[in-house]
Amino acid sequence: MTQFKSARRQRLVAASMAGFALVAGSIAVGQASSAANHCDSSKVCLWGTDAYTVKLGTRSAGGGLSNLTTTKTKNETASWGNDTGTDACLYDNIDGGGQAWELDSFNSNYLGTFDRDRGESWKTNGTAC
Repeated sequence: MTQFKSARRQRLVAASMAGFALVAGSIAVGQASSAANHCDSSKVCLWGTDAYTVKLGTRSAGGGLSNLTTTKTKNETASWGNDTGTDACLYDNIDGGGQAWELDSFNSNYLGTFDRDRGESWKTNGTAC
């Protein structure tokens, strides 16, 4: 009888752990796939966190070079989303200077550990960075 209870307990623990892993995995996938949905339709967005929260700016496609001038937006970008058919660019310095990051059309991403909190200017007109 003790062996039966032990085997049953092991199966119950294994099933519980598998269920937990399935639920945890579903939550993680749901969060990742919803990241781009935080940007307004047909816009390019910049966020201040890797989790696509704290929206710093929103622009339509076709916008020329613009400096991020306020202390709330300048050098704060951690992630971006581009829900337009036009590539955009984020620049490390004002007036399009310094390192550039291409913000591909219909895509979203985070800048990464070493590149976060960057960005002093950006454009959404589709020209090369």
